[in-house]
Amino acid sequence: MRAGLERLRIVRLVLEAPAGRQIVSAMATVAILNTLLIGSSTVRELLFAREFGVSGDVDALLFAYAVPVFVTGVLGVAFASGVVPTLVRIRETEGHDVAASFFTQLIVLTVLLFAAVAVLLLAVFPLAVTLLASHFRPAEIALTIGLFRIMAPVVVLSGINGQMSAVLAGVERFGAATATPAITPALVAVALALGHGHISVAGVALAIVAGAALESAALAAALHRCRMWRRPRLDAHPAIAILSRQYGALVIGSLMMSLTTIVDQSMAMLLGPEAVSTLAYGNRVVSAAAGLAALAVGTAVMPYFSKMVAADDRAALRKSVRTFVVLLLAVTAPVAAALIVFAVPIVRLLFQRGQFTQADTLAVARVQQYLALEIPFYAAGIPLVRAISALRANHILTIGCAINLVTCVVLNYIFGRWIGVAGIALSTSAVYAVSFVFALTMLRRLLMRP
Repeated sequence: MRAGLERLRIVRLVLEAPAGRQIVSAMATVAILNTLLIGSSTVRELLFAREFGVSGDVDALLFAYAVPVFVTGVLGVAFASGVVPTLVRIRETEGHDVAASFFTQLIVLTVLLFAAVAVLLLAVFPLAVTLLASHFRPAEIALTIGLFRIMAPVVVLSGINGQMSAVLAGVERFGAATATPAITPALVAVALALGHGHISVAGVALAIVAGAALESAALAAALHRCRMWRRPRLDAHPAIAILSRQYGALVIGSLMMSLTTIVDQSMAMLLGPEAVSTLAYGNRVVSAAAGLAALAVGTAVMPYFSKMVAADDRAALRKSVRTFVVLLLAVTAPVAAALIVFAVPIVRLLFQRGQFTQADTLAVARVQQYLALEIPFYAAGIPLVRAISALRANHILTIGCAINLVTCVVLNYIFGRWIGVAGIALSTSAVYAVSFVFALTMLRRLLMRP
């Protein structure tokens, strides 16, 4: 009875928060549509595990794909952190046409930036894989390089897709921004199903590229329906120059946060063969659970938080952030507990077939248990980070990312020596706990300022 009353109290607080009903509606839309992504990703993982199990080919594909994911994560997140608050402010103060012109100029710059980065990566990747994946056999190094060359277009396509998705969320078109990322895993799942017994990891890489291209087409069409495309102009909006000056700091912060993933994979490699695959499989269910809350909240709250900042209504922002942090902690803690208690049956049900053995199940389940600890901290940290970003205090996020990176390296070393690859998972959860405490402390200080 008491637990039920507490849940009702939390629901009432959420609905009474400033813009609470709008945010909840947006969150519901994103959460419902995100089930498409979770569903297609789950099917893809089931088919992928059946086809390849835990193997050197999987390590090669994961390493090659980690590079475009890392690069677009660093540059794309940095762009989105500055773009959405700026776009909302322009749309609120200068009108839709000016905001659309600003967006078109931004997309042109995005294409040029990511194309240059893709060319640079093609040149340096062979050296990078030789240095970072020193335990790979020569055949695996050659395979990794070949797979990256296939997936190099994903750098440009994902960079553009991230910008278009962020802008769609910024103009409160959450449906297209949320549903479109399901295209790539769905296409990969189809390729794995049709090519069972014959498809190679190179075929999977080609399916990833095709999926990213289809996502670009779908997002561009959605933006056309929102009247966001304009003919590019030579006279850039003043906000472009402001964003350019901020971009360096944003990239540094995003780089340090994204480096934690690379550090995890690189330090996992030092723990022996197949450690990267074990860590990746252990993260599948956890990332889906955490990502559902993060995507729903992160996508939904940003435009509304930005509007509160534009109106200089810090009291409303403070109340909204507090309410959604409490909500997320209350919702995600039981989810984390379930993933810990039922780790072995979950992993067995999802993956144990074909090349995926009972020993693999036990190793992956242990990783999942430690990673599940991160879920409440990760999800509840999202509204904190979005509020700091809306306040344009991105230097604080950069400092937080530096703290996270140092914490990640130190704890990976300590926990990895203690319990092997499961220690990398435990370190990740500890990093998110530290990040949550830091963001909470800094946001309180920001909102106390006059």
